[in-house]
Amino acid sequence: MARPKAWTLKKRQRAARRGAVTRRKRQQIIEQARQKNETGSALLIPFGAWIEKTIKLKERVETTVSLKKGEQSQFSVPDIVAGLVMAFQTGVVHLKHLSRLVPEVKLAESIGLPYFFGATTASERMKQAAPPTIQQMNRLARGLCVEAVAEDPGPEIDIVVDTTGHPSDSRYREGVAVGYCNGRKEPCLKSGRVVINGRPAFVNLYPGNENPQEPYEKGIAFARLLCRRYPERRVHLGLDTAFVSERHLRQLHGLATRYENFRFTLSLPVPDPQSQPARTVQLANAKPQKRWKRANHRSRVVEMGWRKVYSNSQHRSRVVVVETKNDPPTPPPSTQPKKKRPKRRRQRPEQRYYLIATNYSQSELKAKAVFRRHHRRPVVEFSFNDAKQSYRIQRLPHQKFLANQMYLLGITLAQLLGILYNQRLLPQKTAGSLLATVRVDLWSLPGRLVTATQIVLDLVYHRYRWVRKVCVSVKIHLGLSIDFAHFDSS
Repeated sequence: MARPKAWTLKKRQRAARRGAVTRRKRQQIIEQARQKNETGSALLIPFGAWIEKTIKLKERVETTVSLKKGEQSQFSVPDIVAGLVMAFQTGVVHLKHLSRLVPEVKLAESIGLPYFFGATTASERMKQAAPPTIQQMNRLARGLCVEAVAEDPGPEIDIVVDTTGHPSDSRYREGVAVGYCNGRKEPCLKSGRVVINGRPAFVNLYPGNENPQEPYEKGIAFARLLCRRYPERRVHLGLDTAFVSERHLRQLHGLATRYENFRFTLSLPVPDPQSQPARTVQLANAKPQKRWKRANHRSRVVEMGWRKVYSNSQHRSRVVVVETKNDPPTPPPSTQPKKKRPKRRRQRPEQRYYLIATNYSQSELKAKAVFRRHHRRPVVEFSFNDAKQSYRIQRLPHQKFLANQMYLLGITLAQLLGILYNQRLLPQKTAGSLLATVRVDLWSLPGRLVTATQIVLDLVYHRYRWVRKVCVSVKIHLGLSIDFAHFDSS
């Protein structure tokens, strides 16, 4: 039965009145905040000026991303991208919480916005995303990351490729499938990431039951680009067992033949007792014990020289066999009642083996050094953990697959810009901390904007020396004077 027209008309009129009241209250809050010149994240105002004037984020988005704004929207796509980056830096990670930034008018003005938009504006643009839009956003992050490599110290450029899972509460979200998380028992989405010198350069989302090869292909493309652009610097590509295959190994050797400054390390499992890796492990065990070198308290390594990793391989790789001892299982507590049977623990072997294939020569790195070089790969795990802890992307919010892709790319862009900003202003040890830690201890300090180039912080009771160094760095790099009790950066 159809609803009465009068009831529908009254409902629409009631909704229109409520919307008008909400807009009036919002405008009042904005005007009051504009008069007070106060903000809860005063040290993020220089960040807004940095992405607006130095990075020129809006110009990059306008020339790279072809997404169009809505017909009735007051904000363009570059405005929305810049606003989301600033919102994610303040700690707002869910779009429905964007209304908390209504009083932060000064933060919005630092990136060229009159005020922060709402959740509807952001979600509508994300839902309009298409596969070309995803590629364009990745191209934007790639340009920023490759430009930053030129300023990195050290003779080596490190590229790492890996994947992670995003559990889902609902099986009915687009792309959610069982196949990766929690021992292949929990429905999830899957994302792949390429990290260059600790900075995310590529990220994409995949169904949970897929084994994507696109991250590996992007890692190869980045290695080829950086080998050509920086021939005097060594480029290292680290891969784990998820990307092991004979075709990939052949491709890595082809790249090493073409570029003399390319190096790779690849970990290979020992799945079948009759396989070539298993025979290599048997030969390693036949060697004298003094040939084995202790790498850490759990692992030891032995040099096996240059040999074929697979039986039908055309190229020879330098192989290092690694023996890892598992920690003994903890016994069940003795306080358990007698009637309750303890859970049966899966018996793990006392030790396991795997291989590290590389093209590093023994004059460049010994076996222990190869082990340590390959296990610097956790830099990509730190990148995943930083995104999950600082921006809480364990669970993606949208029902549509492309909308979740766009949301993940926005988070990655914010993470990349946050890392670049911290590396420019903070000491090296501090810049490697989690972005959430830096935000809580530093960027979330309240204050007020006196003039366009002067900020006054409230009293600082925590990490006073750290804040003082940042104020001096902001004065040097961005020309903004930050003052507070007992200190003047000018």
